[in-house]
Amino acid sequence: MKLQTRESPLVDPHYAGPQLGFVAIVFVLLKIANVVPVSAFGIPFGVQRPFFPGLNAPIDHVATYFGTHPHEVMLCAFRQVGSAIPLGIFFASMASFLRLLQSNPTATTIALFGGITAATDEAMSGAILWVMGHPVIAQVPALTQTFHYLAVPEF
Repeated sequence: MKLQTRESPLVDPHYAGPQLGFVAIVFVLLKIANVVPVSAFGIPFGVQRPFFPGLNAPIDHVATYFGTHPHEVMLCAFRQVGSAIPLGIFFASMASFLRLLQSNPTATTIALFGGITAATDEAMSGAILWVMGHPVIAQVPALTQTFHYLAVPEF
């Protein structure tokens, strides 16, 4: 005698999302490519000093850097916004996978919220860096310093 089980029509027993490992690798590669044009990681590719200024850098160094390196900053910003997309996809897929495993719904929702927040922060930081790459912004050092504090997370 075969035991019949009732499956919910809303629960698919197979995960149909993207491969999480592939999405994570794409994010990491884009994140590394993000820092190459503005940091010491770019030395093999011809990047020379000065590098992206830290948060403790004097205001004149920050304004000078962003005024003299607009292309590098905009490339960094473009890749940063680009890396936010696979990050958001990763967290949305992970939340879907956790739902498939019938994890605690509250924990799944919290994880999804945290992931979407992180991806949004990544995209907003890239957008602010994009604005900082315009030479007109660098002509106002106080504005450049303010955007610098907004765009760069302090660790």
